[in-house]
Amino acid sequence: MFGRLASLFGGPKIQYIVVNYEKKEYRITFTAEDYTDNSVTVGSLRNMLAKQFKVPVTHLSLFVLKPQRKMSNNKASLEDYGLINGGTVVAVFKRTDEADPAPAPAPKATTAPLSPKQQLDAVAKAVDAELGEDRINAFIKSPPADAKARDKEYRLLSEIILQNTIKLDNVDVSGSQDLRLERKALINKFHEYHADIDAANEGRTAPSSPSPSPSPKPTGGKKKRKNKKK
Repeated sequence: MFGRLASLFGGPKIQYIVVNYEKKEYRITFTAEDYTDNSVTVGSLRNMLAKQFKVPVTHLSLFVLKPQRKMSNNKASLEDYGLINGGTVVAVFKRTDEADPAPAPAPKATTAPLSPKQQLDAVAKAVDAELGEDRINAFIKSPPADAKARDKEYRLLSEIILQNTIKLDNVDVSGSQDLRLERKALINKFHEYHADIDAANEGRTAPSSPSPSPSPKPTGGKKKRKNKKK
């Protein structure tokens, strides 16, 4: 809301943003026709991207990276989500039919849909294969010194994390408390990944428990006591 008010009262308009989609970057520039009340709405951006990427608009999810937040309100402005000129948005195509088997000429060729447990395992394995703790730790411990290379790797890691978080959200675990806990643990793990790469990208150290202070060592010299005269 405050971002939109700033634009209404003469604040700088968002003229372009950078969109990460399918591991590529796109510079999206806005024209006068794209503005509503001096701002670009999330719905307008979603329609623009769906047209450019040739995907159904209802299957396109948008996220801001800092802080990680889903852009779900189509009537809100980009400023309402904290975006500024040149800011970054991650677009994720939600493939709802990914698990559906292709039509087969014979019933024997059909494949049974994955169970919720199998879906969770598949997401976990995909993250380990594409991302893995080694790649995360490499970025955290030694991010690229070059700012552009560091930002590119950060955006790529963020997109992978977001895509798989969405896949977890689409798994139906309503019938099992154990599966709900397993999905929650995976989501928390992905959130920790994102917090760690955020800290590394900004040059901060991930929070850790402070080590206890060492006990003071006794000094070698002895203090002389003054004898009091009675």
